[in-house]
Amino acid sequence: MDNLRKKTINGLIWSFTDQFGVYFIRFGFSIWITRLLSPKDFGLIGLIAIFISVGQMFSESGLQMALIQKKETDSKDFSTVFWFSISISFFVYILIFLFAGSISDFFNEPQLKAIGRVLSLSIIIDSFRVIQFSKLSKSINFKIQAKINLVASIFSGIVGVVLALKGFAVWALVFQTLLGSIIITCLLWIKNSWKPIFIFDVDRFKQLYHYGWKIFLQGLSNAIFTNLYYPLIGKYYSTADLGFYTYGKRFYDMFIHQATISYGRVTFPVFSSIQDQKERLLKNYIKAERLLIFFTIPIVTLLVSITEPFVRFFLTEKWMPSVPFIKMFFLMGLYFPVYMLNQNMFNAVGRNDLSLKIDIIQKILLFLVLIFSYKLGILAIIGCQLIVGAFVYLATSYLIQKIIRYSILNQLIDYFSVAVVAITVFLVLNLVKNYFGNDLVMIFGILILGSIGFIVFFKITNLRCYQIFKDLFFEYIPKKLKFLF
Repeated sequence: MDNLRKKTINGLIWSFTDQFGVYFIRFGFSIWITRLLSPKDFGLIGLIAIFISVGQMFSESGLQMALIQKKETDSKDFSTVFWFSISISFFVYILIFLFAGSISDFFNEPQLKAIGRVLSLSIIIDSFRVIQFSKLSKSINFKIQAKINLVASIFSGIVGVVLALKGFAVWALVFQTLLGSIIITCLLWIKNSWKPIFIFDVDRFKQLYHYGWKIFLQGLSNAIFTNLYYPLIGKYYSTADLGFYTYGKRFYDMFIHQATISYGRVTFPVFSSIQDQKERLLKNYIKAERLLIFFTIPIVTLLVSITEPFVRFFLTEKWMPSVPFIKMFFLMGLYFPVYMLNQNMFNAVGRNDLSLKIDIIQKILLFLVLIFSYKLGILAIIGCQLIVGAFVYLATSYLIQKIIRYSILNQLIDYFSVAVVAITVFLVLNLVKNYFGNDLVMIFGILILGSIGFIVFFKITNLRCYQIFKDLFFEYIPKKLKFLF
């Protein structure tokens, strides 16, 4: 148990170092590039995003998670998935290449034809690293991934900025994305010792796909519905409006979605490794859920509080229309990470049928509210996503009660105990933030005062999630900062 705990904590540290360290670097380059490009440039990338995402889902087909969830795997399993993934990626790329002209005509954006044909090469490139990521994740080894992603982010970011300065416009984003994928794939092959063998075992494929197809359907529906808003907004609103929406969601992806991925890619293999040990699984879930709430709710509170001065100072006034979108997306961070934790639990114990059913219900509801909201404005579209997301979060919490006997009442107590602290801190910050002066001082003032406020309230209330945080991570806190906790 001590070994699993140590691997889990190290995995979390490196996973978050990877995602947050890398994404702060990417975010820094992103700010620079954003100041140089127009909202329309980001809108063009948004229009092609759905096709890239769907192509990547077909290439991976849920088999990566199937490899992680399967207790015993060998070279036949990995090689079978490897050759399948590469073959599908080439097939998907050919389809996008052939239909790129039609996509361009549909949106009346001539540039999309070339952009689609070039950017969709990332589907092929990414397919070469499916197994490398699977093996590293299965062993809860995120140190190598963190270092590789760091290198890729720096070099691709520099290239993106240089191209933007040279006037490449939207192509700066295209080549930045492709270069990042190439560097990550190449370094994974250099650092990871695994090499494929020339074999495709049909029986192994059927076994893995029996689990993976449900994950694939969820991923495919997520890729479609998440990115469906881009062409819809691009069709009924201006490309600039789509740019504001795209960049608003980009903030959410960088801070909330990536943090959720960081957490999930550690908890899923951990849960999978103890899926047959019910009591241990329950204890680990409770720790994971409380720790997740402890971090995400304060982070969302601080992000919402600094959004307006941040955009105005770093991105300039031309991006201010994106502020309401960014705040609305951040609010999804209040429940989305726990929702994904619950879905990971279902998948880890082999109940991906529940995960799939919840996902289908979510997509039906999203489709229905989309029909209702798309003419009411972009804020209405995001608001409906928020409501549906909150509903399915509660649905997964109810099912968790059935699967591992952790009552939904206890789950909500965990949630609302931290939410009360967050609301208090948020109200205080809104009362004092105008006294900070200029936007830069306001940003740092809110972050510092808000962080201190959360620490003080957590120490006073001594919530269960705070106790778990100290139990797991206190020894990793630098000695000079231990007095704070």
